[in-house]
Amino acid sequence: MSTLTQEDLKIIVSAAVGMATQDHKLKGQERDFLEKLMQKTGVKPEEVEKNADYKALAKKLSSKKAKQVFMLTIAAVAKADNELDPSEKHFIMSMAKELDVGIIDVERHSHTILEKMALDHLSD
Repeated sequence: MSTLTQEDLKIIVSAAVGMATQDHKLKGQERDFLEKLMQKTGVKPEEVEKNADYKALAKKLSSKKAKQVFMLTIAAVAKADNELDPSEKHFIMSMAKELDVGIIDVERHSHTILEKMALDHLSD
C-alpha cells in the first residue's frame, strides 16, 4: 500500500482538529484521539491549519490510502462524543463522494472501532 506523505498527515490532522473543534467544545474522547493522532503522525500543533477549507485540502491528498485514512479519521472524530450530528454526517457523506473512496457507515460503528481503524491504517 502507498505511504502517506508528511503533507497528507498534516491535512488529515488539520481536518480532525477542525472537525473536533467545530462545536467549540473539545470533549474527552475527542481530545484523547487527537493526542494519539498527533503522536502517531508526528504533526505538531503549530503545523495544524486552523479554519481551513478541509474539502479543498482533502483534494490535495496524494493517494487512495491517504483519502481512506482521512475519511476514517474524520469519522472517528465525529463519533468521539458518541453522537453523530446531522452536519457531521452530511460532511462525511459529501467527502466520501468527493474523494471517491466508498461510504463509511458511521452510525453503525463505535468511536472505538473507528479510532482503531484510523490509527491502524496510519501504520500500514
